[in-house]
Amino acid sequence: MKLLTGLQKVNYVLASAPTGGAFKNWILQLGGNVLIAAMVIFLITGFARQSIGRIAGVLILGAFCAWFLNSPESFLGVLRGVAELFGQ
Repeated sequence: MKLLTGLQKVNYVLASAPTGGAFKNWILQLGGNVLIAAMVIFLITGFARQSIGRIAGVLILGAFCAWFLNSPESFLGVLRGVAELFGQ
């Protein structure tokens, strides 16, 4: 077996450390499912009350939430662009 130097041991340990990517994906999936369930409840109550404004608002909010959950880099890029536009 090859003996490792101190720096090689540190690099080996750091390379094999978990990144937490699976946990982040699990949290995003769980949060997305809870968000979808809440929006379905709001849509059902909107249909029951025949509130067109609430239904439209929930659908628009749902579109933004789906965009954020499925493509956060794109969503944040657009937010940065809007912030720079109004920041000037």
